[in-house]
Amino acid sequence: MFFGESSAAYESITSRMKALAVVRPLLALDDSPAKRERGWEGYRLAELALAAIDFVTLRTGARTAVRQEAVVERVAESAALQVPGRAGAEYREVARWLVERLINTERHDRCFRHEIGSVTGDGFVVREFPFQILKDVPDEAGQAALTVTDAAITVLVHAVDVDIASEQIAAEAKLAALLRGCLTW
Repeated sequence: MFFGESSAAYESITSRMKALAVVRPLLALDDSPAKRERGWEGYRLAELALAAIDFVTLRTGARTAVRQEAVVERVAESAALQVPGRAGAEYREVARWLVERLINTERHDRCFRHEIGSVTGDGFVVREFPFQILKDVPDEAGQAALTVTDAAITVLVHAVDVDIASEQIAAEAKLAALLRGCLTW
Protein backbone atom coordinates (compact mmCIF):
# COMPACT_ATOMS: atom_id res chain seq x y z
CA MET A 1 0.00 0.00 0.00
CA PHE A 2 1.12 3.60 -0.62
CA PHE A 3 2.98 5.25 2.31
CA GLY A 4 3.27 1.96 4.16
CA GLU A 5 0.16 0.30 5.53
CA SER A 6 -2.07 3.34 5.99
CA SER A 7 -4.23 5.25 3.55
CA ALA A 8 -4.49 8.00 6.19
CA ALA A 9 -1.07 9.29 5.15
CA TYR A 10 -2.47 10.00 1.67
CA GLU A 11 -5.46 11.97 2.99
CA SER A 12 -3.45 15.20 3.14
CA ILE A 13 -2.52 14.84 -0.51
CA THR A 14 -6.14 14.18 -1.46
CA SER A 15 -7.28 17.21 0.55
CA ARG A 16 -4.68 19.44 -1.08
CA MET A 17 -5.60 18.14 -4.55
CA LYS A 18 -9.20 19.15 -3.84
CA ALA A 19 -7.99 22.60 -2.84
CA LEU A 20 -5.97 22.89 -6.05
CA ALA A 21 -9.02 21.79 -8.04
CA VAL A 22 -11.00 24.71 -6.59
CA VAL A 23 -8.25 27.14 -7.59
CA ARG A 24 -7.99 25.77 -11.12
CA PRO A 25 -11.10 27.47 -12.63
CA LEU A 26 -9.85 30.86 -11.43
CA LEU A 27 -6.40 30.40 -12.93
CA ALA A 28 -7.96 29.18 -16.19
CA LEU A 29 -9.76 32.51 -16.60
CA ASP A 30 -6.53 34.27 -17.56
CA ASP A 31 -5.77 31.62 -20.20
CA SER A 32 -9.28 31.68 -21.62
CA PRO A 33 -9.63 32.06 -25.39
CA ALA A 34 -12.45 34.52 -24.66
CA LYS A 35 -9.96 36.84 -22.99
CA ARG A 36 -7.82 37.01 -26.13
CA GLU A 37 -10.73 37.02 -28.59
CA ARG A 38 -12.43 39.93 -26.82
CA GLY A 39 -9.30 42.03 -26.38
CA TRP A 40 -9.25 41.72 -22.60
CA GLU A 41 -5.49 41.07 -22.30
CA GLY A 42 -4.98 43.81 -19.71
CA TYR A 43 -7.47 42.34 -17.26
CA ARG A 44 -6.23 40.06 -14.51
CA LEU A 45 -9.30 37.85 -14.41
CA ALA A 46 -8.20 35.54 -11.58
CA GLU A 47 -7.73 38.60 -9.37
CA LEU A 48 -11.13 39.95 -10.41
CA ALA A 49 -12.60 36.55 -9.55
CA LEU A 50 -11.10 36.72 -6.07
CA ALA A 51 -12.54 40.23 -5.69
CA ALA A 52 -15.97 38.86 -6.64
CA ILE A 53 -15.65 36.00 -4.16
CA ASP A 54 -14.53 38.36 -1.40
CA PHE A 55 -17.43 40.73 -2.14
CA VAL A 56 -20.01 37.94 -1.97
CA THR A 57 -18.38 36.46 1.14
CA LEU A 58 -18.43 39.78 2.97
CA ARG A 59 -21.99 40.65 1.93
CA THR A 60 -23.57 37.26 2.61
CA GLY A 61 -25.11 36.61 6.00
CA ALA A 62 -26.60 33.51 7.55
CA ARG A 63 -29.93 34.19 5.80
CA THR A 64 -28.97 36.57 3.02
CA ALA A 65 -27.37 36.38 -0.38
CA VAL A 66 -26.07 38.96 -2.84
CA ARG A 67 -27.82 39.81 -6.08
CA GLN A 68 -25.78 38.94 -9.15
CA GLU A 69 -26.05 42.49 -10.53
CA ALA A 70 -24.41 43.88 -7.37
CA VAL A 71 -21.50 41.48 -7.87
CA VAL A 72 -21.22 42.43 -11.55
CA GLU A 73 -21.12 46.14 -10.65
CA ARG A 74 -18.45 45.58 -7.99
CA VAL A 75 -16.29 43.52 -10.35
CA ALA A 76 -16.76 46.15 -13.07
CA GLU A 77 -15.38 48.77 -10.64
CA SER A 78 -12.33 46.59 -10.02
CA ALA A 79 -11.91 46.00 -13.76
CA ALA A 80 -11.88 49.78 -14.30
CA LEU A 81 -9.01 50.05 -11.84
CA GLN A 82 -7.02 47.40 -13.70
CA VAL A 83 -7.53 48.82 -17.20
CA PRO A 84 -8.48 52.50 -16.98
CA GLY A 85 -9.84 54.40 -19.94
CA ARG A 86 -12.15 51.78 -21.38
CA ALA A 87 -15.92 52.11 -21.77
CA GLY A 88 -18.09 51.26 -18.79
CA ALA A 89 -19.96 48.76 -20.96
CA GLU A 90 -16.71 46.80 -21.43
CA TYR A 91 -16.09 46.67 -17.69
CA ARG A 92 -19.61 45.33 -17.14
CA GLU A 93 -19.17 42.82 -19.98
CA VAL A 94 -15.92 41.55 -18.43
CA ALA A 95 -17.57 41.40 -15.01
CA ARG A 96 -20.73 39.62 -16.21
CA TRP A 97 -18.71 37.07 -18.17
CA LEU A 98 -16.45 36.45 -15.18
CA VAL A 99 -19.32 36.05 -12.68
CA GLU A 100 -21.05 33.62 -15.04
CA ARG A 101 -17.82 31.57 -15.18
CA LEU A 102 -17.69 31.50 -11.35
CA ILE A 103 -21.30 30.26 -11.30
CA ASN A 104 -20.33 27.86 -14.12
CA THR A 105 -23.42 28.66 -16.18
CA GLU A 106 -22.01 26.57 -19.03
CA ARG A 107 -22.98 23.39 -17.15
CA HIS A 108 -26.56 22.47 -16.32
CA ASP A 109 -25.70 21.40 -12.77
CA ARG A 110 -23.30 24.37 -12.35
CA CYS A 111 -20.58 22.06 -10.93
CA PHE A 112 -16.94 22.10 -11.83
CA ARG A 113 -15.43 18.61 -11.88
CA HIS A 114 -11.93 17.36 -11.27
CA GLU A 115 -10.64 13.82 -10.86
CA ILE A 116 -8.82 13.23 -7.58
CA GLY A 117 -6.86 10.15 -6.57
CA SER A 118 -7.00 8.62 -3.11
CA VAL A 119 -5.93 5.48 -1.33
CA THR A 120 -8.60 3.18 0.04
CA GLY A 121 -8.64 -0.35 1.38
CA ASP A 122 -8.93 -1.45 -2.26
CA GLY A 123 -5.81 0.47 -3.32
CA PHE A 124 -5.47 3.64 -5.34
CA VAL A 125 -8.75 4.92 -6.81
CA VAL A 126 -9.66 7.98 -8.84
CA ARG A 127 -12.96 9.68 -8.14
CA GLU A 128 -14.67 12.71 -9.55
CA PHE A 129 -14.69 15.72 -7.25
CA PRO A 130 -17.64 18.02 -8.07
CA PHE A 131 -17.65 21.51 -6.56
CA GLN A 132 -19.05 24.98 -7.04
CA ILE A 133 -17.58 28.42 -6.40
CA LEU A 134 -20.53 30.82 -6.57
CA LYS A 135 -23.96 29.31 -6.20
CA ASP A 136 -27.36 30.58 -7.38
CA VAL A 137 -29.82 30.82 -4.49
CA PRO A 138 -32.98 32.81 -3.82
CA ASP A 139 -32.48 35.83 -1.57
CA GLU A 140 -34.80 36.78 1.30
CA ALA A 141 -37.27 38.25 -1.24
CA GLY A 142 -37.15 35.15 -3.45
CA GLN A 143 -35.04 36.90 -6.12
CA ALA A 144 -32.03 35.26 -7.79
CA ALA A 145 -28.88 35.86 -5.76
CA LEU A 146 -25.43 34.39 -5.11
CA THR A 147 -23.56 32.84 -2.21
CA VAL A 148 -20.03 31.50 -1.96
CA THR A 149 -19.76 27.76 -1.37
CA ASP A 150 -17.97 26.30 1.63
CA ALA A 151 -15.26 24.88 -0.65
CA ALA A 152 -14.58 28.30 -2.17
CA ILE A 153 -14.54 30.04 1.21
CA THR A 154 -12.20 27.49 2.71
CA VAL A 155 -9.74 27.42 -0.18
CA LEU A 156 -9.98 30.86 -1.76
CA VAL A 157 -10.61 32.97 1.33
CA HIS A 158 -9.05 30.99 4.17
CA ALA A 159 -6.35 28.42 3.43
CA VAL A 160 -5.13 25.68 1.12
CA ASP A 161 -4.22 22.64 3.25
CA VAL A 162 -7.54 22.04 5.02
CA ASP A 163 -10.49 19.72 4.58
CA ILE A 164 -12.58 21.73 2.12
CA ALA A 165 -15.69 19.71 2.87
CA SER A 166 -15.70 20.96 6.46
CA GLU A 167 -18.59 23.35 7.05
CA GLN A 168 -17.10 24.39 10.38
CA ILE A 169 -13.79 25.42 8.83
CA ALA A 170 -15.65 27.31 6.08
CA ALA A 171 -17.85 29.06 8.65
CA GLU A 172 -14.80 30.05 10.71
CA ALA A 173 -13.05 31.34 7.58
CA LYS A 174 -16.12 33.31 6.60
CA LEU A 175 -16.35 34.86 10.07
CA ALA A 176 -12.66 35.75 10.01
CA ALA A 177 -13.06 37.31 6.56
CA LEU A 178 -16.10 39.25 7.73
CA LEU A 179 -14.21 40.56 10.73
CA ARG A 180 -11.24 41.56 8.56
CA GLY A 181 -13.65 43.22 6.15
CA CYS A 182 -15.24 45.26 8.91
CA LEU A 183 -11.84 46.67 9.71
CA THR A 184 -11.01 47.57 6.11
CA TRP A 185 -14.37 48.72 4.69
